[in-house]
Amino acid sequence: MVISGEKASQILAGADQANTLFFKSSVRPATVNLTIGNIYRSNNKKLDHVPTTHHLQSPGEVILVEVKEEISIPEGYCGLLFIPNTLAKKGMLITNPGHIDPGFTGIVTLCLVNMSSRKHEVSISNEIARLMLFKIEEPEKNPRQINGRGVDSRQLEAIGHDFADISKRTKKTVLSVFFKHSVLFLTVIVTALAIFAISVPFILKPSDVNTDNTQLLLEIQDERISKLEAELSQLQKNDK
Repeated sequence: MVISGEKASQILAGADQANTLFFKSSVRPATVNLTIGNIYRSNNKKLDHVPTTHHLQSPGEVILVEVKEEISIPEGYCGLLFIPNTLAKKGMLITNPGHIDPGFTGIVTLCLVNMSSRKHEVSISNEIARLMLFKIEEPEKNPRQINGRGVDSRQLEAIGHDFADISKRTKKTVLSVFFKHSVLFLTVIVTALAIFAISVPFILKPSDVNTDNTQLLLEIQDERISKLEAELSQLQKNDK
Protein backbone atom coordinates (compact mmCIF):
# COMPACT_ATOMS: atom_id res chain seq x y z
CA MET A 1 0.00 0.00 0.00
CA VAL A 2 1.31 3.46 -0.93
CA ILE A 3 1.49 5.91 1.97
CA SER A 4 0.34 9.49 1.37
CA GLY A 5 3.04 12.14 1.14
CA GLU A 6 1.94 13.90 4.31
CA LYS A 7 1.92 10.73 6.39
CA ALA A 8 5.18 9.58 4.80
CA SER A 9 6.89 12.82 5.84
CA GLN A 10 5.83 12.18 9.44
CA ILE A 11 7.02 8.56 9.36
CA LEU A 12 10.37 9.39 7.74
CA ALA A 13 11.22 12.19 10.16
CA GLY A 14 9.03 11.52 13.18
CA ALA A 15 5.82 13.46 13.83
CA ASP A 16 7.59 16.19 15.81
CA GLN A 17 10.26 16.83 13.16
CA ALA A 18 8.15 16.58 10.00
CA ASN A 19 7.57 20.30 9.65
CA THR A 20 11.26 21.15 10.03
CA LEU A 21 12.67 18.31 7.89
CA PHE A 22 10.36 18.71 4.88
CA PHE A 23 9.06 21.97 3.45
CA LYS A 24 5.34 22.05 2.73
CA SER A 25 6.08 22.31 -0.99
CA SER A 26 8.15 19.10 -0.78
CA VAL A 27 5.19 17.00 0.35
CA ARG A 28 3.08 15.71 -2.53
CA PRO A 29 -0.03 13.51 -2.56
CA ALA A 30 1.93 10.24 -2.88
CA THR A 31 5.60 11.22 -2.59
CA VAL A 32 8.08 13.31 -0.64
CA ASN A 33 10.68 15.40 -2.45
CA LEU A 34 14.33 15.04 -1.44
CA THR A 35 16.73 17.91 -2.04
CA ILE A 36 20.46 18.36 -2.63
CA GLY A 37 22.82 18.66 0.32
CA ASN A 38 26.51 18.26 -0.47
CA ILE A 39 27.87 17.92 -4.01
CA TYR A 40 31.06 15.99 -4.77
CA ARG A 41 32.35 17.08 -8.16
CA SER A 42 35.14 15.94 -10.45
CA ASN A 43 38.56 17.53 -10.12
CA ASN A 44 41.50 16.58 -12.36
CA LYS A 45 39.70 13.40 -13.49
CA LYS A 46 39.01 12.38 -9.88
CA LEU A 47 36.12 13.26 -7.62
CA ASP A 48 36.99 15.95 -5.11
CA HIS A 49 36.78 14.84 -1.47
CA VAL A 50 35.81 18.40 -0.49
CA PRO A 51 32.07 18.97 -1.10
CA THR A 52 30.55 22.07 -2.66
CA THR A 53 27.05 23.55 -2.69
CA HIS A 54 26.95 24.61 -6.34
CA HIS A 55 28.29 23.08 -9.54
CA LEU A 56 27.79 23.56 -13.29
CA GLN A 57 27.73 19.96 -14.53
CA SER A 58 29.13 19.41 -18.03
CA PRO A 59 27.64 16.94 -20.57
CA GLY A 60 28.68 13.39 -19.67
CA GLU A 61 30.06 14.44 -16.28
CA VAL A 62 29.46 12.27 -13.20
CA ILE A 63 29.00 13.70 -9.70
CA LEU A 64 27.92 12.33 -6.32
CA VAL A 65 25.16 14.03 -4.36
CA GLU A 66 24.23 13.65 -0.70
CA VAL A 67 20.55 14.19 0.01
CA LYS A 68 19.96 17.02 2.49
CA GLU A 69 17.21 15.29 4.49
CA GLU A 70 18.31 12.60 6.93
CA ILE A 71 15.53 9.99 6.80
CA SER A 72 14.58 6.95 8.83
CA ILE A 73 12.50 4.04 7.49
CA PRO A 74 11.02 2.06 10.37
CA GLU A 75 9.99 -1.57 10.60
CA GLY A 76 7.01 -2.40 8.39
CA TYR A 77 7.82 0.14 5.66
CA CYS A 78 10.06 0.39 2.59
CA GLY A 79 10.90 3.19 0.20
CA LEU A 80 11.26 3.63 -3.55
CA LEU A 81 13.45 6.40 -4.97
CA PHE A 82 13.22 7.80 -8.49
CA ILE A 83 14.32 10.91 -10.37
CA PRO A 84 11.75 13.71 -10.88
CA ASN A 85 10.29 13.93 -14.38
CA THR A 86 11.42 17.57 -14.68
CA LEU A 87 15.06 16.48 -14.36
CA ALA A 88 14.67 13.38 -16.55
CA LYS A 89 13.33 15.52 -19.40
CA LYS A 90 16.48 17.65 -19.20
CA GLY A 91 18.66 14.58 -19.79
CA MET A 92 19.68 14.00 -16.17
CA LEU A 93 20.14 10.42 -14.99
CA ILE A 94 20.46 8.89 -11.52
CA THR A 95 22.28 5.58 -11.81
CA ASN A 96 21.37 4.19 -8.39
CA PRO A 97 17.70 4.93 -7.56
CA GLY A 98 15.66 2.06 -6.24
CA HIS A 99 14.44 0.25 -3.18
CA ILE A 100 15.28 1.25 0.40
CA ASP A 101 14.80 -1.47 3.00
CA PRO A 102 13.22 -1.04 6.44
CA GLY A 103 15.81 -0.21 9.06
CA PHE A 104 17.62 2.40 6.93
CA THR A 105 18.61 5.53 8.82
CA GLY A 106 20.77 8.37 7.60
CA ILE A 107 21.74 10.15 4.39
CA VAL A 108 20.93 8.85 0.92
CA THR A 109 23.73 9.16 -1.67
CA LEU A 110 22.94 9.50 -5.38
CA CYS A 111 25.13 9.28 -8.48
CA LEU A 112 24.03 11.95 -10.98
CA VAL A 113 25.01 11.91 -14.68
CA ASN A 114 24.39 14.68 -17.20
CA MET A 115 23.29 12.83 -20.35
CA SER A 116 22.23 15.99 -22.20
CA SER A 117 24.23 18.14 -24.63
CA ARG A 118 24.11 21.20 -22.33
CA LYS A 119 25.59 22.14 -18.98
CA HIS A 120 23.27 21.69 -16.01
CA GLU A 121 23.28 23.76 -12.82
CA VAL A 122 23.29 21.71 -9.62
CA SER A 123 22.74 23.62 -6.37
CA ILE A 124 22.02 22.94 -2.72
CA SER A 125 18.30 22.62 -1.81
CA ASN A 126 17.30 21.86 -5.41
CA GLU A 127 14.98 18.88 -5.84
CA ILE A 128 16.97 15.76 -6.77
CA ALA A 129 14.74 12.74 -6.07
CA ARG A 130 11.26 11.64 -4.97
CA LEU A 131 10.63 9.06 -2.32
CA MET A 132 7.51 6.89 -2.32
CA LEU A 133 6.82 5.04 0.92
CA PHE A 134 5.07 1.65 1.04
CA LYS A 135 3.61 -0.34 3.92
CA ILE A 136 4.73 -3.98 3.92
CA GLU A 137 1.88 -6.47 4.18
CA GLU A 138 3.84 -8.96 6.30
CA PRO A 139 6.78 -7.05 7.74
CA GLU A 140 9.91 -8.74 9.00
CA LYS A 141 10.47 -8.43 12.72
CA ASN A 142 13.61 -6.68 13.88
CA PRO A 143 14.98 -5.76 10.41
CA ARG A 144 18.70 -5.26 9.96
CA GLN A 145 19.72 -1.70 10.73
CA ILE A 146 21.39 0.14 7.84
CA ASN A 147 23.22 3.43 8.40
CA GLY A 148 23.42 5.89 5.52
CA ARG A 149 26.59 7.87 6.18
CA GLY A 150 26.75 9.75 2.91
CA VAL A 151 29.66 9.77 0.47
CA ASP A 152 32.80 7.91 1.51
CA SER A 153 36.26 7.51 -0.05
CA ARG A 154 35.38 4.11 -1.52
CA GLN A 155 32.51 5.62 -3.52
CA LEU A 156 34.67 8.52 -4.64
CA GLU A 157 37.39 6.24 -5.98
CA ALA A 158 34.91 3.99 -7.80
CA ILE A 159 33.20 6.77 -9.77
CA GLY A 160 34.79 7.96 -13.02
CA HIS A 161 34.91 11.57 -14.18
CA ASP A 162 33.20 11.02 -17.53
CA PHE A 163 30.28 8.65 -18.07
CA ALA A 164 31.27 6.01 -20.71
CA ASP A 165 34.20 8.24 -21.80
CA ILE A 166 31.80 10.44 -23.79
CA SER A 167 34.22 13.38 -24.09
CA LYS A 168 37.12 11.17 -25.21
CA ARG A 169 35.03 9.30 -27.78
CA THR A 170 33.56 12.56 -29.14
CA LYS A 171 37.01 14.06 -29.75
CA LYS A 172 38.17 10.87 -31.49
CA THR A 173 35.12 10.86 -33.80
CA VAL A 174 35.54 14.53 -34.72
CA LEU A 175 39.23 14.03 -35.62
CA SER A 176 38.41 10.94 -37.69
CA VAL A 177 35.76 12.78 -39.73
CA PHE A 178 38.06 15.79 -40.19
CA PHE A 179 40.95 13.74 -41.61
CA LYS A 180 38.67 11.80 -43.98
CA HIS A 181 37.14 14.93 -45.47
CA SER A 182 40.43 16.85 -45.54
CA VAL A 183 41.86 14.28 -48.02
CA LEU A 184 38.84 14.78 -50.29
CA PHE A 185 39.12 18.56 -50.02
CA LEU A 186 42.83 18.56 -50.89
CA THR A 187 42.18 16.38 -53.94
CA VAL A 188 39.63 18.86 -55.26
CA ILE A 189 42.07 21.75 -54.76
CA VAL A 190 44.88 19.90 -56.57
CA THR A 191 42.56 19.10 -59.47
CA ALA A 192 41.50 22.75 -59.79
CA LEU A 193 45.11 23.96 -59.73
CA ALA A 194 46.14 21.43 -62.39
CA ILE A 195 43.33 22.55 -64.72
CA PHE A 196 44.27 26.19 -64.17
CA ALA A 197 47.98 25.53 -64.86
CA ILE A 198 47.21 23.74 -68.12
CA SER A 199 44.87 26.54 -69.25
CA VAL A 200 47.29 29.44 -68.59
CA PRO A 201 49.17 29.24 -71.93
CA PHE A 202 45.93 29.48 -73.87
CA ILE A 203 44.75 32.47 -71.86
CA LEU A 204 47.96 34.49 -71.89
CA LYS A 205 49.51 33.74 -75.33
CA PRO A 206 46.92 32.41 -77.73
CA SER A 207 48.67 33.84 -80.80
CA ASP A 208 52.03 32.16 -80.01
CA VAL A 209 50.71 28.62 -79.92
CA ASN A 210 50.25 26.85 -83.27
CA THR A 211 47.46 24.44 -84.07
CA ASP A 212 49.48 21.23 -83.57
CA ASN A 213 50.71 22.26 -80.15
CA THR A 214 47.21 23.35 -79.19
CA GLN A 215 45.78 19.93 -80.06
CA LEU A 216 48.56 18.16 -78.12
CA LEU A 217 48.03 20.29 -75.03
CA LEU A 218 44.29 19.70 -75.15
CA GLU A 219 44.85 15.94 -75.27
CA ILE A 220 47.25 16.11 -72.30
CA GLN A 221 44.73 18.25 -70.42
CA ASP A 222 41.86 15.81 -71.08
CA GLU A 223 44.01 12.85 -70.00
CA ARG A 224 45.08 14.59 -66.80
CA ILE A 225 41.50 15.62 -65.93
CA SER A 226 40.22 12.06 -66.50
CA LYS A 227 42.92 10.66 -64.23
CA LEU A 228 42.15 13.16 -61.46
CA GLU A 229 38.42 12.47 -61.74
CA ALA A 230 39.08 8.73 -61.35
CA GLU A 231 41.23 9.36 -58.26
CA LEU A 232 38.54 11.61 -56.77
CA SER A 233 35.85 9.01 -57.38
CA GLN A 234 37.94 6.33 -55.66
CA LEU A 235 38.50 8.58 -52.63
CA GLN A 236 34.77 9.24 -52.35
CA LYS A 237 34.06 5.49 -52.38
CA ASN A 238 36.65 4.91 -49.66
CA ASP A 239 35.17 7.74 -47.60
CA LYS A 240 31.76 6.06 -47.66
